[in-house]
Amino acid sequence: IDVNTYLAESESGGASGGSGGGGADSGWSTAPINLSGLKAVDADFTFSTQEILFQQIRIGESALKLALSNGVLNANLAKLNLYEGSGSGTLTVNGASATPQVKADFKLAGLNAEPFLTDAADFKRLQGKTAVDLSVATAGRSQRDMVAALDGNGSVKFTNGKIKGINLAQLTRTVLSAATTGWQSGGTQDTDFSELGGTFTITDGVLSNNDLALLSPLIRVTGSGTANILQKTLDYRVEPKLAATLEGQGGEQQATGIEVPILITGSWSNPRFAPDLKSMIQNRENIEKTIKSIKEDKGKGLLRSLMGQPAEETEGSDGAAAEEEAPAETKPSPEEALKKLFGQ
Repeated sequence: IDVNTYLAESESGGASGGSGGGGADSGWSTAPINLSGLKAVDADFTFSTQEILFQQIRIGESALKLALSNGVLNANLAKLNLYEGSGSGTLTVNGASATPQVKADFKLAGLNAEPFLTDAADFKRLQGKTAVDLSVATAGRSQRDMVAALDGNGSVKFTNGKIKGINLAQLTRTVLSAATTGWQSGGTQDTDFSELGGTFTITDGVLSNNDLALLSPLIRVTGSGTANILQKTLDYRVEPKLAATLEGQGGEQQATGIEVPILITGSWSNPRFAPDLKSMIQNRENIEKTIKSIKEDKGKGLLRSLMGQPAEETEGSDGAAAEEEAPAETKPSPEEALKKLFGQ
């Protein structure tokens, strides 16, 4: 079933809305959406289909119960397969009024994030298996109008994936030496994670989140901020923490570590990454605790892992050699400890 057949034709002859927003930063389509085709018939029926195409989103084998009356379509998707995942949901499309209205509630699990986000929003920077709980509503005479009026809430969780374009662990390790030049997109750099998720609200096309949490061996990340869906821009602050633990998925979020807050701004396709050095230096107590924890734990192996270096060999299993290599010395100040930790 190609739902685009019922949408108004754009000037180029294609269905309105184009390809998930017409490019990463080119803006949403202003072509008029005309759902008057829904008035052609009244019906109440149940059926199954191999595929549903809505703009660029492809929904796989599905079982639907549809009620269509006076141009208003109510769909109950009891079985929904898409992007290697599955779920269920309800969808209401009102084509009876002059301004089309859409309301959707979905619970999905196991989705392949990258192709789904690419088709839905032309966003290509996340990989992993995805679980989504979403409730949204909007109204508008074009795709742009609908995005601008989008309201709702939900939650999302990604597992065993990566953020493409930036290596947060590497950025955190080398942030001091980069302070004079700033940071741009990380190119082919990636941040692997075992778990990433949070809840969100959407108001007038602006998505807000304040409880982002990422878990991965040697790094923890929390974050909050906004994503302007209409403008396709980000204004977000993440706080990566080099953590004194090797636990990943299911590990403790509040692990001891050294935090290097990073500000993410700009467009979806070319975001800018800038470290908040002032905030990091002010966090002296946590820096001292982390260095002390590393020294008192398994020593140089974990410390060198945090710094992205191969672990040193140690003699014996009784810790005698490690003790020999740690001569008594005056406790360094936080500034001195930071310099030593980052090789400066």
